[in-house]
Amino acid sequence: MPAAFRGASLAIDALWGGPSRQAAGQQLALNGLVPVLSTAAGEQPEQQAPLLGEQLSPAAAALQAALQAHVRGVSLDDVQQWALTLRLFAGAHIVHQVSAAELATLLTDCQLLLSHCASSAECLMAAERGALVLLAWLQGSRTAVRAQTVVRLGQLLEQARERAEAHACLYTAASLDIAQATALMHLVTVYMRNPQLPRRAQGQDLPAAEVAQRAVQLIERSRSFDSRIKPWAPNTSMRDLVVQREPVEIFMQHVLRSNFTSAPSPEDIPDRQALLPRCDGCHRQALHVRKCAQCRSVSYCSQECQVRHWKEGGHKEACRTLAAQRQQHG
Repeated sequence: MPAAFRGASLAIDALWGGPSRQAAGQQLALNGLVPVLSTAAGEQPEQQAPLLGEQLSPAAAALQAALQAHVRGVSLDDVQQWALTLRLFAGAHIVHQVSAAELATLLTDCQLLLSHCASSAECLMAAERGALVLLAWLQGSRTAVRAQTVVRLGQLLEQARERAEAHACLYTAASLDIAQATALMHLVTVYMRNPQLPRRAQGQDLPAAEVAQRAVQLIERSRSFDSRIKPWAPNTSMRDLVVQREPVEIFMQHVLRSNFTSAPSPEDIPDRQALLPRCDGCHRQALHVRKCAQCRSVSYCSQECQVRHWKEGGHKEACRTLAAQRQQHG
């Protein structure tokens, strides 16, 4: 995967570079490597200049000629946007294996996309992926993260979440809340490991208690979307929200109870897969299961699993015995 990512990067960089990319890189550097959304929730983005505002490289000019000749309706700008988006998505999967220069390249891709996106959906995808790249890098970094970086990342996530909610992208809004809470969890961890670290950002005090309370609020806000997401979201998507949310919530509750004197041990935070119930019919984990109405001892993710387990899995013979045992033991 890293080799494929770097090979694709060479091709992208050979096709596209120049002033627009340099401007995005400069904007990124001014904000401490955190991408910036250019418009607020509910606002229409201003008419942006094309991604390719400079003289084309020979390779890009050849690609443009080929598109004009053979693929009508697809511009070179479209292809660049798709290429940068793909590199950003691919880089997110190997962020712990990339160099500092490659990390800057990914974040510059994000900033370039945010500065030229034509729709809210495109902005949301770029903002979410860029934020997750930076968050994954912060979590894997061996150096103490600056509070300023986490605050700026939180601002990006909050802006993207507001935009997601404004456009009824509720699953994305919930995911962005969890990502922001995860960034704050990382900052609390850094505070606990480095008591002398300055706890200020953008001229404001950032005491650990306030950071932890904010993370808990974000987790609760993400959970508030569940009832509106469940009717249409696949079970796997809802499961992803649960397994992302629970470890952050458990960590924050523990450090608040201990007054920041200790972090939870690995045994205190259950394995993510152990957070979900398992169907006794198909033995797969599911977000929602229902117990057998008679014995209340087995659970199923669907009516099909219940019927199959009753007819072929032996529950027809065991149900009455399990019900009697349950009644005997209260």
